[in-house]
Amino acid sequence: MDNLAEYFEHPIRKLAHFSEYACMGFLVYLILSQWMDKCRKLYLLSVLWVFLSAAADEFHQYFVPGRYASFADVCLDTCGGVFGMLLCLAVVNKIHKIRRKERHDK
Repeated sequence: MDNLAEYFEHPIRKLAHFSEYACMGFLVYLILSQWMDKCRKLYLLSVLWVFLSAAADEFHQYFVPGRYASFADVCLDTCGGVFGMLLCLAVVNKIHKIRRKERHDK
């Protein structure tokens, strides 16, 4: 049974990090979009925020005994953040479509 737990530990940890950074990407984009117009700068700033957070996390791990820093983890975390940002964009666009339809139906 221990082998089964060890087998699933690595992918579950990676999925957890992806999910955490997806939440961060969603929230960072949502917050920044309150002050910035939709443009490349908003998207790039959101991704940069997530990337720098992931890099800082890996840098911290470099100094923790028994842990290691990995650029692949930074990339995976950043992909999670981009996924979250895109999910936020999809949700916001869907809400706008519903509101437009409701206004049009009146």
